[in-house]
Amino acid sequence: MFVGCAQIWRVGAKFYTIVLKRALDNTEDSTDAMRVLRMLKHEGRMVELEEAKKAATLRSGTRGMKARKELKALEVLVAEEEAQ
Repeated sequence: MFVGCAQIWRVGAKFYTIVLKRALDNTEDSTDAMRVLRMLKHEGRMVELEEAKKAATLRSGTRGMKARKELKALEVLVAEEEAQ
């Protein structure tokens, strides 16, 4: 399991590095780097949102209530990011 997770993390980090390098090397559009950073941050939040949804559906009782509160807070955060 750990090897699989490490491989997924490595591929994701390599992708982020390539995308950010291309954005920083783009001299024609100075806002490209900021746009890419926001896109990558939003994608990360979407992954967190999916994990929070899964946790909220699998847990019950006090832990479930806490997971649902965290899910609502994350949904608000994602909605604010999408509004920008």
